[in-house]
Amino acid sequence: MPLVAGTPTLVAVVEAEAARRAGGGDDGGARRRRYRGFFEVPTECVRTWETDGSVYTLVALDDDRVVSGGYRVVSGDAAGEVKVWSVGTGDCERTLHFDGQVYSLAIDGETLFIGLISGEIEAWNTVSWTRERTLEGHTPSCVSSLLLVGDLLVSGAGDTTTRVWSTTTWECEHTLEGDTGSVVALALCGNTLAT
Repeated sequence: MPLVAGTPTLVAVVEAEAARRAGGGDDGGARRRRYRGFFEVPTECVRTWETDGSVYTLVALDDDRVVSGGYRVVSGDAAGEVKVWSVGTGDCERTLHFDGQVYSLAIDGETLFIGLISGEIEAWNTVSWTRERTLEGHTPSCVSSLLLVGDLLVSGAGDTTTRVWSTTTWECEHTLEGDTGSVVALALCGNTLAT
């Protein structure tokens, strides 16, 4: 499975090459290096995709609906665009335009959450590519991190707050305060939320 890496103005798909021939023989069988059995170690860039601005965030859109194109990657960038890329063909399948920079993305089934510099989070259906909701609550400052935990969406922003949203009612259930600066990263450690 290819890996995706972002750099300031392009997205590169890298694919691993064979580490050595299986069994040391000349049978043409190849083993790939695995990192903890999870993914192949990238050793070669096989494709780059040009974007209009620095790529801030990426998520994999891995579903069974796209058989011919294979895996898809979604990028969010400084130009205010969300692009859906086919890893298999290299084509940009869809572009969504926003009024400001796109800082964070998260995917849950058929819903793509997009964190914007305006402080809003938009929820888009990835089948029909229509906007389902706009979540408002952060003051105008970038939503720089999104984390999905079950039926909850956690967002961190430049207004120094972390918000916990229900993905079933679309309501903000909790506002966590106490950070002294922008909340740029979120992680769940057991039952503890780290910001």
